[in-house]
Amino acid sequence: MNRGTNIKENAKLEVEGNIFELPLLRASQGQTVIDVSPLKSSYFTYDPGFKNTAACKSEICFIDGAKGKLEYRGVDIDKLASDHDYLEVVHLLYFGNLPSKEELNAFKAKLDKNMKLSQQTLNYLATVPKGSHPMEILMGLLTTTMLKPKNNESASIDDAMIDLIAKIPVICAAIYRHGQGLKPIDPDPELSYSANFLYMCFPDAKFHLDDDFVKAMDAIFTLHAEHEQNASTTTTTTVASTDASPYASVLSGVAALSGPKHGGANEACVNMLKEIGNRENIPSFLDKVTKREAVLMGFGHRVYKSKDPRATFIQKLFKDIISKAEKDNPLFDLAQDLEKKALNDEFFKKRALFPNVDFYSGIMLSAMNFPTNFFTVLFALARTSGWLSHIKERAEVYSQPITRPRQLYVGKVADEDPEVTPDKYSHQKP
Repeated sequence: MNRGTNIKENAKLEVEGNIFELPLLRASQGQTVIDVSPLKSSYFTYDPGFKNTAACKSEICFIDGAKGKLEYRGVDIDKLASDHDYLEVVHLLYFGNLPSKEELNAFKAKLDKNMKLSQQTLNYLATVPKGSHPMEILMGLLTTTMLKPKNNESASIDDAMIDLIAKIPVICAAIYRHGQGLKPIDPDPELSYSANFLYMCFPDAKFHLDDDFVKAMDAIFTLHAEHEQNASTTTTTTVASTDASPYASVLSGVAALSGPKHGGANEACVNMLKEIGNRENIPSFLDKVTKREAVLMGFGHRVYKSKDPRATFIQKLFKDIISKAEKDNPLFDLAQDLEKKALNDEFFKKRALFPNVDFYSGIMLSAMNFPTNFFTVLFALARTSGWLSHIKERAEVYSQPITRPRQLYVGKVADEDPEVTPDKYSHQKP
């Protein structure tokens, strides 16, 4: 199959008497793409938020929002979350194939040798004030991993991948325990990747010994590992395009993910459900949403126009967890009632608003005893594999120039009357 290659026909664009032949590029799945590069410096395209712009070629992830379809390298997300653990998925994303048993063992062995945190990382953590947001702590701790001896400054992307995938669960578990006023736990290489993470967070709860909890952790990591050109991935590859180190690039992704419109959405969903309180308050809450007086967090997605397949999987998986959770979780019943009423409301039907992964993932994590402000840290842990896969692909497979978008300038002109006020321009809408 010709991927990203020209179709015989061209699109024709006529602007101010100039005609441009714009090649059509064929995707292996999804929309055909118009190549606007022939415009060069003659004209720029205006696309706020890059909603209709394909800025790169990629083989890593495919989303069909209309059908609620998500694939990692051609493998359906439901199959990956059901039949494979997270390390297998990391191998698929980064190296391009699901590993054999020998490949998986060799991969894990490399990770096990790199899990130990440096003393400078532990020292930094000890100085962090209690009550600091876990995402802010994560950014600080990742900075300490960038401080390498001079002879390691030119480490390859593969070396950085091993280092970061190995250390990120240890760092995140240490952040969790710091928030609980507890000391970090050393990793246990005898455990699987996800079981080890649970052990480092909850050494006394034995979550790491329960197959359902480990499977749930694997699934959550898998469902959050990759999602095409989202805000944090685009940020990561933009930074990587400057030849910044993979560490700096991943750090930028964490910063982008920290925003409530991106990685912080599942935290916002749980807070919303707590504010609703009980099912009797659902009708009045939805009425406020239709009047634009409130926001229904976890519904709708910029890509999906049907139910997010990740939300469907987590909703099913939750039933295996809730019976073993150490505390009741009334938010799950409330969430299901809210979903049912919203999906039967014409306001949401007309807008094709369905639950996304954030709607149920926060409830799941809460049932597993993770505090609400820690949810985005778990998201970052999982998404690190996706970020690194895009960094590698951009550098080694589909070489791209430095990211440098243009702008539609609407400010003052140097030779204009200096008395002209900025308001003449600043309130114009192109």
